[in-house]
Amino acid sequence: MEKNKFSNISLTPVGDSLKGAYTFVDNEIQDSIKKLKFFKHIKQYSKTKRSGWSIESTVFTLLVWVYLKNDSIKMFYEKRLSIFFKGGKDVLYETMRDEGINWRQVSVSTAKEIYVQNNIANETETAFVIDDTIKERSGRKVEGISSHFEHSHGRYVMGHQMIELGLAFRNGFLPLDRQIFIGDKKAHLLNNGFKDSRSAAAQDFKSAIEMDKNEMFRSMLQRAIRKGFMAKYCLADSWFCSKKNIRTVIYNNLTGILRTKRSKLNYLFNGKLYTLVELYFLLRRRFRKNSQCKWKTFSAVVKIDLSEDIKIHEYIQVKLVFSAPKDQKKDQWAAFLSTDIKLRNEDVLRVYALRWGVEVYFKEIKQNMGFLKEQSWSYVSHYASIHLTSIRYMLLFDILLLSGNCCSFGSMRNALTGKLEMLTFAAMLWELFKAIIYGVLDSFKELIGEEILNKIKCKISSTIEEFLEKALQLDESYIANELKAERIGALL
Repeated sequence: MEKNKFSNISLTPVGDSLKGAYTFVDNEIQDSIKKLKFFKHIKQYSKTKRSGWSIESTVFTLLVWVYLKNDSIKMFYEKRLSIFFKGGKDVLYETMRDEGINWRQVSVSTAKEIYVQNNIANETETAFVIDDTIKERSGRKVEGISSHFEHSHGRYVMGHQMIELGLAFRNGFLPLDRQIFIGDKKAHLLNNGFKDSRSAAAQDFKSAIEMDKNEMFRSMLQRAIRKGFMAKYCLADSWFCSKKNIRTVIYNNLTGILRTKRSKLNYLFNGKLYTLVELYFLLRRRFRKNSQCKWKTFSAVVKIDLSEDIKIHEYIQVKLVFSAPKDQKKDQWAAFLSTDIKLRNEDVLRVYALRWGVEVYFKEIKQNMGFLKEQSWSYVSHYASIHLTSIRYMLLFDILLLSGNCCSFGSMRNALTGKLEMLTFAAMLWELFKAIIYGVLDSFKELIGEEILNKIKCKISSTIEEFLEKALQLDESYIANELKAERIGALL
């Protein structure tokens, strides 16, 4: 066992507990938390003075409950959590309602650690990606919901809409920042005010009701760049294809590739102004098929006026790439705007395909990462939930990157779920085995005496329960020792 000269802190607590021969599980999630200095960021961006259960143990529990295939914290607590976490589900919900935690900063700091430690800046093709998703929710008390148009359903639904900014690259998608958006239709804001109007959750709510989605995109993009994230491209669907967004992308030295709207926006081509639809019908004879692709394309270099003042013109050159299936049906076409007119049509479409990473991310967090599944009506809880969901994804993504992408995201998640479930079942089975073992020991009571018998029972029980606690890394002493080791430089 490796020891440190500064203290008696063990650097291998799981291995020490399992004692070599019967080691059967390793907690990769805890390894990733340690590697990314997650508890350090939690401490840094939490202002609340706490008594009782530490924020580290409660936050860790909030992160892992989704891996045990439960629909809610309540179900998790009733089935398994009480074995390991004695604080109860109310402690977890209180942590999520804690306005003193700046979850956005914790999340972006975790993303930055992954970005730096995995040398993502050295990737040849990286792109900022912006998109939104909706979580249907209803109820008169649920805060921060409104009516949103759900494109996949073709109708309006009540719920939370979240705008996500991430970094896409060849090996995956790294979520960077997110914001709840509250629309004007059927909006339900707050049941009660915030305890601290200056808290991160309160400021998040203010942005949710005062900013539109395009303003949120520009704000998150600027914030990510200030944090030191870099990319070559910026990708977005047609909702975010606006003059101000294009201007922001160019201002930050990014190549923008955005799907364009069939709107009344005019493009200058050969000295005349055309809408996108007019350009399509004017130039569609240029379509060329590619034998290696199921799509046919054509392009045109046009000018677009970025000025908001009708008296002043600010034209820039952009490239419009039109794409359609080879067996195209009526009106079945799309157009993409590239701020780099030298990009080939194939490259524009290939780079834009990186945007698929955010769609995969949305599917994963909705199905497996507990996205807004907490049973709470509080906006502060919703604010915490969207960032906790992202952190869960990032921890698993970091493990995957560390493994060299030797398996898929889903198989990695299932493997971790299996290991954690094995521990929880072991804890539940221990209650049964303890009764059997104690029953056998009681038969030796007259032979060895009651005092020695009780000491044996106590030693067996404490050894097993210590192992179970440390295997899930939920014991308070381990967390305290890790933080101490980090402060004195014992952990690199």
